[in-house]
Amino acid sequence: RGAGGMSSSALLQELCDELGVASLEEYSAAMKMVYTQSTAAAQSWASLLWLCFRPLCRGISIFAVWALPRGREFASMAAARIAAQPRALLQAEAAAALLLFFCWRLRAWLRRHDRLIRARAALSRRYQALVRTVRRQSQLAARLLPHVGYACVCAFGWRSLVRLRMAEDVTPLVLRATPLLGTVVPVVRTLLALHADAPTRLRAWLHFWSVWAAATLVTTTLSSLPLIPRIAQLRPELPIVHFFCVVWMQLPHGGVELAYAAIAPSIRGRGEAL
Repeated sequence: RGAGGMSSSALLQELCDELGVASLEEYSAAMKMVYTQSTAAAQSWASLLWLCFRPLCRGISIFAVWALPRGREFASMAAARIAAQPRALLQAEAAAALLLFFCWRLRAWLRRHDRLIRARAALSRRYQALVRTVRRQSQLAARLLPHVGYACVCAFGWRSLVRLRMAEDVTPLVLRATPLLGTVVPVVRTLLALHADAPTRLRAWLHFWSVWAAATLVTTTLSSLPLIPRIAQLRPELPIVHFFCVVWMQLPHGGVELAYAAIAPSIRGRGEAL
């Protein structure tokens, strides 16, 4: 019993009334109202999201219904074409796929063990030492060293394909890949350089497009002559040379700078004349 002869429950009730504590019925009514309004709000948001995404879902379903039969036809046609390839080419493709998978796993393993960075640093140091050694002998030889090495690798690869009797099978693939590597990939990399706001990269790609425009103009002009297409048919390795040149101009060893330096005086003279 508290002061004045009041019980503890009566004193607690008077204290709750003084503090304004709500009753259990009021709490229950408030919780029911919160639950009702939250459920209504969730249903409203769900209805709004469904109205927004319903056209997308229906478009995806319509596209799936349209593309599924054609996808099966394309897959069967691609499988038939792959199966119709020569056995040597199939073996080479399987070996290339296994080699790529092995290189990917090897790169991941080396990166986990921090050996790739050390191997790259060691290779870079040896290459720089070789360049310094050659530079002491001749500046021209030092500048031409990476380009000569690339040419030797390309010649060795092509001769290997010829000896393995795979050159005729690889040539159509090279013809299909040349527009992709010569136009689409440079466009994407140029846009990335523009967004990155890198002056050095932008200068390199401006040089690339200058060389590309000059080479396109020369090849278009030569192809319009009567004898040049016949001469080109007698040399089936010309598309391979074109492919190697396209790759060479995009490598980070300054190939495009060398090509631009070769044609820049002529371009500058023609521009001033015009």
